[in-house]
Amino acid sequence: MIRNIGPPTIFMTLSANDYHWPELAMTIQMCDEKDIKMSDLPNFVKDDPLMSAIHFERRWRALFRYLLKGPQKPLGEIMDYFLRVEFQARGSPHLHIFVWIKDAPSLSNTRDQSEISKFIDNIICTQIPDDKVNPDMHKLVTTLQMHSHRKYCQRRGKCRFNFPYKQCESTRLILELDVGISKNKRFYETKRSEKDT
Repeated sequence: MIRNIGPPTIFMTLSANDYHWPELAMTIQMCDEKDIKMSDLPNFVKDDPLMSAIHFERRWRALFRYLLKGPQKPLGEIMDYFLRVEFQARGSPHLHIFVWIKDAPSLSNTRDQSEISKFIDNIICTQIPDDKVNPDMHKLVTTLQMHSHRKYCQRRGKCRFNFPYKQCESTRLILELDVGISKNKRFYETKRSEKDT
């Protein structure tokens, strides 16, 4: 695909939050004819990973059909995508996805860096939403999208994912990056204040 249509525009990972999906509990309840409380859902997911995987597939297909490829096209017009499903040790699925966006700015034309930075800012946000302005989004981000150090990420005394990230006044490209040498670097830094690091 890269040879035929060029490098992908976006790489994303979608993980299942299957222990907290009331719709999954309702599906299992209908199939097994058992009353399920949300607190019992992790046990049912472990006992029936197939049902969780089917539910996850339906969710990501709906996400693509109705949101990403729907009338609003929040990422832009998706020309193509490639995905790979992987499973965690407990049987929970997640997706790694390459997405090609029509008319996305190209890194090969580095003259207009502001266009690329603007494109990144339109689809990626690394700022915590204000809890007064948007309490629901604030709760989702702080609960599900924030890194907290665990034994898994702490190797040789520092985080293997390079958290915390540094503060940045505006999204900017890092064009002098040698990808062959630095494996954990991005070619851009996104806007973030001290509280967003």
